[in-house]
Amino acid sequence: MKKMSISISAIVAGVVFFALPLFLSCRQAGEKQQEKMLEKVVEQGSGKKADVNIEDQNVTIETESGNVQINTSEGSWPAEAPSDVPELNAGKIIGTTISDLDEGKNWSIRYSGVGIEELDKYGATLKSTGFKIHTMKTPKGGMVNGEKGNIQVMFTVSDKISIVGISVAKE
Repeated sequence: MKKMSISISAIVAGVVFFALPLFLSCRQAGEKQQEKMLEKVVEQGSGKKADVNIEDQNVTIETESGNVQINTSEGSWPAEAPSDVPELNAGKIIGTTISDLDEGKNWSIRYSGVGIEELDKYGATLKSTGFKIHTMKTPKGGMVNGEKGNIQVMFTVSDKISIVGISVAKE
């Protein structure tokens, strides 16, 4: 299986977790300026031209490699996520990021209120649907990785935010 390029994904993750709340705090007056600032950050990090659009709590980033959609509000499990991946039915979805890039498609579903006990439950669910799994636990969290064909799933649990990350590599 091809390994996914993390350059744009890493930039997007940084924007989501560190810079995006600052950009979303000021609405219409500075929206175009915020878009230009984000475009510059993405372009400098990826070396590719970017077009950023911010609307309410949604950000769309389009580059030559594909596009990324970030939603920072409550939501639901993405309907277009692979049907082989079981939905996590714990906690509350607080945001999603969907990227469709040259290397493949990725979904990141962010949760609050997920307990550490969900690691074993979700790992068992992945295993029962044909995924090969690996689990790591710490006193305050952990992760379960699953792999099935060209689909990779990573479920991380921490005391603040938990994430189900899904990657489907293009062949």
